[in-house]
Formats: sequence, structure tokens, C-alpha cells
Amino acid sequence: MAKFRLATLLKIRERERDHAAKNVQDARMAIEKLSTQKQELLAENESMNAIRKSASVGAMNLQSILDTQRFQMVLGAQVQQIENHLGTLNQELQRREAQLLKCQQAVKSLEKLRDQRAEAAETLILQKQQERTDEWASVRFAMDIQSQSDDS
Repeated sequence: MAKFRLATLLKIRERERDHAAKNVQDARMAIEKLSTQKQELLAENESMNAIRKSASVGAMNLQSILDTQRFQMVLGAQVQQIENHLGTLNQELQRREAQLLKCQQAVKSLEKLRDQRAEAAETLILQKQQERTDEWASVRFAMDIQSQSDDS
């Protein structure tokens, strides 16, 4: 009966570990996606810098320069917002990794317990076999002694 409960508990812990691993993977993917968006916004901001600089050379179009600066301010705010989200996601990733570690340790301890029980059962079987062999040898020895005394 205990073997069944241990196996069931092990399966539950393995599912929890797998779920925690998926959560860690999801957090990493979200961080990667936000990092990519941030890089795209920074690249777009650089291209706006080039446009603004080229607009300021020669005949200046003041409206175009102001529009570009406003757009760059919006891009900067978006980058800042993404950096805030990245900070939050990194904290969440650390929390999820800690949870995954706990789940892995729980699975490992149950696996160790299972292995110890299997080893103990194997040892018990071997002991019983040895006892039967010893008993058989004793009976055989007694029979040999009996047959020798009958021959004399």
C-alpha cells in the first residue's frame, strides 16, 4: 500500500516540477520578447535621430524636427516602460526559478526514498533466500549424517 502512495506522490511532484519548469520557460520567453521590442524601439529611435539631424541641415523644416522629437520622446517613454516590465519579469523569473528548484528537490528526495525502499526490499528478498538456503543445507547435512549412521 505504501508503495502505491509513494508512486502517486512522486507523479504529483513530477507534474508540479514540470509545471514550474514551464512557468520558468514562459517567463524567459516573455523577457526575450520584451528585450527584442526594446531593441527595435532603440533602433527606431536612432533612425529618428538621423532623420532629425538631416532635417536640421540646410533649409530647416521646424515642424518636422518637432514631430521627430515628440516621436522620440514617445519612443523613450516606451523604452522606459519596457525596462520597468523587464525588471518586474526578472524578479518573477527568479521567484519561478526558486519554485522550480524546490520542486526538483522534492522529486529528487522522493526518488531517493523510492530507491532506498527498492534496495531494502531487494535486501530482504536476498536475506530470505539465504535463510532458505541455510535451512536446506542444514536439513541436507542432517540427512547425510542420518544416512551415514544408518549405513554403519
